[in-house]
Parts: sequence; structure tokens; C-alpha cells
Amino acid sequence: MVIPYINRWDAGQPAYDRWMGGNGWEETTINQNKNLENNVAELVAIDVVPQIPKIMRAQNPPWEIAAQLQDKWFASETMTYPDTQIAETNLIKMEWLLGYEKVKKAYDNLIVKIDNEKSINLLSNSILPALLKKEFYQNLPQTIGDYDEFYLAVDEYLVNNKHESVPKFDYYYYNYEVFKSIEINELTGAIGGGSLRVFPNKIKVTKTDETTFLCEILQVGIYLRDSFDFNEVQ
Repeated sequence: MVIPYINRWDAGQPAYDRWMGGNGWEETTINQNKNLENNVAELVAIDVVPQIPKIMRAQNPPWEIAAQLQDKWFASETMTYPDTQIAETNLIKMEWLLGYEKVKKAYDNLIVKIDNEKSINLLSNSILPALLKKEFYQNLPQTIGDYDEFYLAVDEYLVNNKHESVPKFDYYYYNYEVFKSIEINELTGAIGGGSLRVFPNKIKVTKTDETTFLCEILQVGIYLRDSFDFNEVQ
């Protein structure tokens, strides 16, 4: 997905108002002979921040994914804990992520944890019962011995208790592995750090008696979870 370029620094654009205080550069007075040191950070922010996507695209090879994420953030409205924004699920691909050693190591560690004791307990006591009750209850098999297969939707969104609009499957992850990148590369420029999470994507449900169902996980999904914001100290 290619995000069209928007001149975020034109008057009236979100980034312009964010950095210029809503008044514009011509109305920002900087006394060059007084309190100069206090203005250095502001000058650096104004001069450098707009160039970040261009700098990313000037790398060899270009950091196009990181630059598109910056484009998207700069073009968005200023807000805190954006409960009106939908998670980005198309730009970053798992194939790209696994090209980085730190992500690949986290992925391999998560694969080992998919069916460990902690995962099985969480699935049995919490995740699968919640799935059957909240997502599949109306369509569960009614006759003892009958079974059906269910997929957890990957294109439905809910606002969580942190006011983030996230895919529904993010409510049903049952294990995770974190990674952090500090090297000078596109992974650091795009994400920095995040977590890989696993959720039951496809399950088989068999009715074993009047009140009991047997659940078998036929397929799991693994996804990147990271917030692209500046809500905390960073």
C-alpha cells in the first residue's frame, strides 16, 4: 500500500499546527539575542522533523516502510489515545519483519511457547471459553457428537480499554514475545520495538455432552502489536 504524499507543513495541515503552535512561523518570535539556548530544541524540531521521511527514503536501499509510517503519523490529527483511528494492518508484512534477526528470534521463541503449559492453561480457562461465549455461541453444534469449524474474524475492530481501535483477534491472544531494535536500520526507524502475539485463528468444536464442548485449535495466527504514538516518555 502506497500512502500518497501530503505536504504536512502547508498552513492548515496537522503537522504545521502541531509544531507552529497553530499560529504559523511568521507569528513565532524568536529573540536571537536572548534565551537562545531555550530555542535550540524548537529550532531543531522545526527544521529536522519535516525531513525525516525524506531522509529515510534517501537511504540505500530506501526505508520506504518506515517513511510511509512517518507520512501517516504526520498527516493524522493531533490527539491523545486515538480511539477513532483504525490499526494499520496492511503496510508491515511478516515476511519483512522476519528479515531482521531480532524479530526472527522472537518469532522462533513464540513458536516454542504456542503449546506450552502456560498457553494451554490460559486457553482452557479463559481464551477458548470467551471465544465460544462471545463469538460462536449462536452457531455451536446442538447434537452430541456433531462438530463444526470456526474462524476468528481478522477484519473486525473493537475499541479496547486503552481507547485503541484494534482488530478483534487482539482480545484473544494467549502468548507473546517482545523484541527491541536500537540499531540504525529500517526496523528501528519503522517500529523500534514491539511484540509478536499468537491467537487461535481456526478451531474445531465438538459437542461431547449436554453441557460440554471439546475445542481443538487447527490454526493459529501470529501478528505484530505495536502502538505508533508519542503518548508516553520516548
